[in-house]
Amino acid sequence: MELNYGDHRPIYEQIKEKTKEYIINGAMSEHEKLPSVREVAAQLAINPNTMLMYGKEASNRKQ
Repeated sequence: MELNYGDHRPIYEQIKEKTKEYIINGAMSEHEKLPSVREVAAQLAINPNTMLMYGKEASNRKQ
């Protein structure tokens, strides 16, 4: 997953959009288990709190 650090959108929004794209394009199953927050944060060289923001938003949408 590549992020655009110059984009006006927050990183967690970009992650959300990329995840949706992966599901729509079949690169990822809708029910596939996501990697851990720490794993993704390390891969993308971002703060783990950014991933937690993404996770909280995703949880709120499910309810």
